[in-house]
Amino acid sequence: MTAANPSRPGERLQGSDVHVWLGFPPANQDTALLHAYGELLSPEEWQRHALLKFSGDKFAYLYAHALLRSVLSKYAPVEPRGWQFLVGEHGRPEIANALARLEALSFSLSHTQGLAVVAVTQAAPVGVDAEQVRARPAPLEVASGHFSPREVRDLHVVPEGRRSDRFYEYWTLKEAYIKARGLGLSAALDLFSLQFVGERSVRLSVEPALRDDAKSWKLWQFLPSADHVVAVCARRAPPQRQHLVCRRCTPLAGDEPFEPIGLRESAG
Repeated sequence: MTAANPSRPGERLQGSDVHVWLGFPPANQDTALLHAYGELLSPEEWQRHALLKFSGDKFAYLYAHALLRSVLSKYAPVEPRGWQFLVGEHGRPEIANALARLEALSFSLSHTQGLAVVAVTQAAPVGVDAEQVRARPAPLEVASGHFSPREVRDLHVVPEGRRSDRFYEYWTLKEAYIKARGLGLSAALDLFSLQFVGERSVRLSVEPALRDDAKSWKLWQFLPSADHVVAVCARRAPPQRQHLVCRRCTPLAGDEPFEPIGLRESAG
């Protein structure tokens, strides 16, 4: 695992590529590690951290935000604790540091039990969502109010043993898209639809009310572990071919190449 050096950023985004950084929080919460990660958070982050009731949720938040700050420091000469963020339209977090804004960095953060994920792009919006699929059965009743009619029909014809996984596959892709759009909780999730084509492809369609061109977005979905599913959405930049590059990262420690199991992606 390569060591991190925040003062000398070494990562470079090529064209419209998307870099995805995956962090797997340790089961044992080391006191020194907690202190080091806590030193990175801003007063605003600590306020949100204080609102969490359970120790597991508090550590997951701390780890995810330490990961975000460590990752961003790989792209710009800003120390992890020096990153500043502002809240954009619909609550979307954005970078406030002047240097990083000049480099047009965009990011998206998601975390769930046992996993934190950061996606980074340059001059292109991006969204990422991660879900733990083994901790509890999928809330299938949610589908009727938040999935498109096509998705609801597909969910009900999937064999019962696969239905929970299929729910999370839809859910992560939908969340990644609305994060990339910056729509937040204001989005009507039934106004766009995902269709799984063959074994490895996914197709996005969007209702006119959302004022968007589905072909302008690229989707990826993969399994970073047997317990998780992750989806990524980024704006296309034709005629370049977009690549998804994954690495495993331990905040403030180091990183290494990581090859998840690919599920599907948009054609082209």
